[in-house]
Amino acid sequence: MNRPLLFYVGVAGLGIVATTVWAQTSSASGHFYFRFPQPAVYHLGERAASRQAAAAKVEWVKGWPQNGSTNFVEFGSRVVLHVQSTDSLRRLLAGSPLTLSRVVAGNCFIFQAPDASTAAREARRLAAQQEVLASYPVVRQAAALHGPYAPQPDDQYFTEQWYLEQRNTNGAVTGPDLNVRAAWPYTRGEGVVVAVADLGVELVHPDLAPRVADALNHNFNDSSTNGQPY
Repeated sequence: MNRPLLFYVGVAGLGIVATTVWAQTSSASGHFYFRFPQPAVYHLGERAASRQAAAAKVEWVKGWPQNGSTNFVEFGSRVVLHVQSTDSLRRLLAGSPLTLSRVVAGNCFIFQAPDASTAAREARRLAAQQEVLASYPVVRQAAALHGPYAPQPDDQYFTEQWYLEQRNTNGAVTGPDLNVRAAWPYTRGEGVVVAVADLGVELVHPDLAPRVADALNHNFNDSSTNGQPY
């Protein structure tokens, strides 16, 4: 079973009063309030969230969304922290067991906790602070490896679009791709407008020509609708 790590890093404006109420409620009820940066509450269970679990140095603890879903995730021993300003870091981390693991950006960091339970408690504590934009433990979730799979299209350019599928002739992965053939049985993207920021696109490509006829493309070099590569 493949268990990829899922990171959520971003910025969201949240009301201070609402944040404080949510944090107090989650703490009192045994639930955990995090910011991903969007607010979310998870139930980790009494045992997983206990000091005894911390003493056992548990690396991963299960959490269930507050909405009652039976689909659980697992929270690890690292904490993602995104702050408005690094000036507040010293105060936010005073007396904390967290240690710096990695700097993601100027104001976004990954901290290591002694165990998953401590990471959850620290992430909950930090999520209630006004200066914090995002605070949550690293998350992993089981990925289903079996499901409908679309046949390879007869597009003569498909093998050149490695970002859609990068595999050898026996299906083994040779590099990162979007795994689109696993998505196509569910949706083909009808009605979705896609914006591409690049040096240009081949407007006469048979797949694109009928879709760019309304000249939605914009060339920022000369402020024209000519999206061809220069």
